[in-house]
Amino acid sequence: MKRGAACLWLFSVMTSSPSGAYEKPAGEPGFDITQAQLRLPAQTGHPPLLDTHMDLRFSETAVEALHNGIPLILQLTLETRSAHALPWTPGVSTQSWLLLLRYQPLERHYELELPFPPYRTSYLRWERLLEKLEDLNGIPVSIPQQAGTEPLVHQIRLALLIESLPLPMRLQAHFSPAWHLASQWFVCASAD
Repeated sequence: MKRGAACLWLFSVMTSSPSGAYEKPAGEPGFDITQAQLRLPAQTGHPPLLDTHMDLRFSETAVEALHNGIPLILQLTLETRSAHALPWTPGVSTQSWLLLLRYQPLERHYELELPFPPYRTSYLRWERLLEKLEDLNGIPVSIPQQAGTEPLVHQIRLALLIESLPLPMRLQAHFSPAWHLASQWFVCASAD
């Protein structure tokens, strides 16, 4: 294959979806962010707030591990970057929050720990925990000041942290699609 044809093929593969990555069908396990908005709080002097709505489809393997006492840690990341930056250039700022999911077999309930209010909540059913996790609202964020006239874009992503799994499970998880649960980057709307 000639160099020009190879470059054209690579370009077509990268531009075939908005992120240049494989998109999973709706029924398969995976995470999708469907809405995200940054809004100013009602009181002045308080940080902007992030509201999100997500569609979370955990794999049977991940849910089974949770039921067997393995906590699942998700990472929600907000990245601020120049609107004209290339995809491989670093963002202006990055913030991350760790979300901990745990099942307590003796009490027969699920726990969700967040780094923002409500900090820890318990649920009797998995579906109720998912409902809360899919609609996270009022997350306080720190937005950098805009330098110059270049507009800034804020994007979020949610991913299961494979590195947080117990050591014996990590190697298998790295090679199993059941553990690769992550959303694509989603650009936040701004309510100015």
